[in-house]
Amino acid sequence: MASARNRSLSPVSALAQVHADSRMKMAKMASMGIHVFNPDWQHTGNPSGRQYSGTFKDITLKVYGSDEKVTLPVQTCTKVMDVKEALAAALMVDPMSIDFVEKRGCSSRKQLETEEVGRSVIVKGIESFKPARYRWRHPTAIIGAGYNGLKTLMLYAKSGNLDMVCFDRNDRVGGYCWITAANKTSKLQTEFGAFHVWWGQELVQDNIGYPTSRWSTWPHKKEVLEHFQYAAEQYGILPYIRFNCNVSKMDVMPDDAGSKTSLDSYYSLTVETLDGSGNTDLVKCSTMWSYPGSMTKNRIVDYPGEETFDGAIRYGMGDDCPYDKLANANIAIL
Repeated sequence: MASARNRSLSPVSALAQVHADSRMKMAKMASMGIHVFNPDWQHTGNPSGRQYSGTFKDITLKVYGSDEKVTLPVQTCTKVMDVKEALAAALMVDPMSIDFVEKRGCSSRKQLETEEVGRSVIVKGIESFKPARYRWRHPTAIIGAGYNGLKTLMLYAKSGNLDMVCFDRNDRVGGYCWITAANKTSKLQTEFGAFHVWWGQELVQDNIGYPTSRWSTWPHKKEVLEHFQYAAEQYGILPYIRFNCNVSKMDVMPDDAGSKTSLDSYYSLTVETLDGSGNTDLVKCSTMWSYPGSMTKNRIVDYPGEETFDGAIRYGMGDDCPYDKLANANIAIL
């Protein structure tokens, strides 16, 4: 006697299984952006026009010149253009730049957009089934080489995108907060392990990790700046930073059609050198990151009698205060 496990399905159960499989495949097609033509949508009786297939097949797409393949379900009636449009949307390319080539016997032929897609197809016009990186017409601009500017540069370098330029008023990386506002006694107010520029999943798993034995837990200004410099050298981003310059103006420029909102519109940055030469140039960029810093400046107060005061007036921020000369001195802190 046949066991219940080996017993064949009843016609009703088999039909239900077919419908369930069809729903799963149609759901997968829809999730991939491929048009789904439900047979229930078409007319019964004496139908006219395009007929939709209720059967499915698996197709295999292979990148030309590569071993990269992908297999997906489609309906038997699915056309080449349906798959090309879904593939182009996922890869962010023009569908008309993609060609499907089907091999039949010892010959190959390009499939027309109106044909049913073949079961085994070679795809030309793409390098991979991974989304293609959009190619901007101009570099990416990063204003400020402090903590966030430096980290942005590192992320771009890690991704292999070196079409970038950074501008900073200082002569080194570190930003206003640590170069100007902090003084030599300033210390990091949190553990260094939660502050360093490698922090985060994007960089912490990188091969260029920070040496744990080199930095203090609560480092002073000098050590914090050294860690910025070390990261910039390790990621090779110093050649992409223009120091001693100031971005004084930004203009939004239109594309060739006059639009200022398209992907081909761009920014025109007026960049002034701070070496006293007065030189100015214009830099085009397609995208821009701006990190102005903490924007904290000393509030300078002119006290009556300063001109006749025989001592020194200093501010706590920055390295203006001569701490090595304060011993045995009468000091007033306001």
